[in-house]
Amino acid sequence: MNDAPLVIKGGYVIDNHGLGRSDIAISPEGLITQCENDIEISSDQRVIDASGLYISPGFVDLHTHLREPGNSEAETIVSGTRKAALGGFTTVVAMPNTSPSIDCTSMVHEIRALAKLAVINVEIASAITLERKGEGLVNMKAMADLGVVMFTDDGNGVQDSSIMDKALSYAGELGVVVAQHLETNSISTGGLANLGPISQRLGIPGIPASSEEIMLARDLILLKNRNAKYHAQHISTSGSLEIIEIAKQRGLKFTCEVTPHHLFLDDSLVEKFNPIYKVNPPLRGTMDINEMRRGLLEGTIDAIATDHAPHTLEAKEKSFSEAPCGIESLDIALGIILKTFGLDIKDQIDAGKFVRVIDALTTRPRNIISKSRQTSLLSVGARGDLAIFSLDEKKEVAKERISPYGGLNFFGKVIYTICGGKVVVENGVGNW
Repeated sequence: MNDAPLVIKGGYVIDNHGLGRSDIAISPEGLITQCENDIEISSDQRVIDASGLYISPGFVDLHTHLREPGNSEAETIVSGTRKAALGGFTTVVAMPNTSPSIDCTSMVHEIRALAKLAVINVEIASAITLERKGEGLVNMKAMADLGVVMFTDDGNGVQDSSIMDKALSYAGELGVVVAQHLETNSISTGGLANLGPISQRLGIPGIPASSEEIMLARDLILLKNRNAKYHAQHISTSGSLEIIEIAKQRGLKFTCEVTPHHLFLDDSLVEKFNPIYKVNPPLRGTMDINEMRRGLLEGTIDAIATDHAPHTLEAKEKSFSEAPCGIESLDIALGIILKTFGLDIKDQIDAGKFVRVIDALTTRPRNIISKSRQTSLLSVGARGDLAIFSLDEKKEVAKERISPYGGLNFFGKVIYTICGGKVVVENGVGNW
């Protein structure tokens, strides 16, 4: 608990219901007690002046690689959640491709113990199959009983249709999410970049769009006969979006996500042969990017998820063919997304577009992993998880950072992050 209740005054509140002015009060227990104009202040309250700032629900990342255990040189749960907090995230879902994999109850307990030092909420994703090998299922019931919110072999697609069908069947009974890394190994093996004119001209082995699309289509065919919560991870091709649009129009219930880098970066960057642009699925062409943007704004794509995947400098300095895949962006995701959609100029904001983008970072991803649907994350009784950010200040990315964004600046700087009523980022600096 915090020592004093909070009141956030004078900001623009933005959530799935729209954009407007409101004050917000949060109790010492970390719950929202008021969300209305002109809240009266008492002497025991701490007041945050949010004049000129935007207040949204805390961001929720469905796809975060915290690397612990097994690769703590690249990231730990503590360092990863601090980056997330600096980016306005109050909840992250930790992916299971750790070493060892999160595929048994003892690993869930280990992650929970490590997460006690985290500065924000850490939800846990379990592998679908033991050691993420695509063969035997994990004990999904035992993991669900411990509060695991998602099952995914992320980094590996489940190739065996019968295994995936069983996972969907159990998930339907347990009320948990099965999320799929969309990759057909027989098509993508050996590929390093998007198959297209650029990879062909450079002589780089390509990963075709069909690798993603075939896996997606197969899963949705299986889903037709299962009452399960299915989630397609990091979609990246116009073909995938078309499949999703058709399936949703025909009434199939499922969700999907897109990453900031698949909205912002294109495959022309691989001409530099710099491994900072190497990611799986690969950066795609401009048509794919434009379709991802359209799909998000129209609501076909449900969520923006970072797929935050940090690596050491030593790993990313290897050759393009040998370096690991991954782009990290937790602390700068907001700025990337706002720039992508032209929402980084305060006086020229399209309010409808702004609401849609923030919804894809907050309420929509929260509802994907929640047992019950929440219509508002800024209502009385909701948990006091907030991001407060400025469109007048820039987030500067260090030139030396191991990132495609090194040396760039983005409007959309997070000034405060409040998690459960606790101010974990203040004036853009972490309280740790």
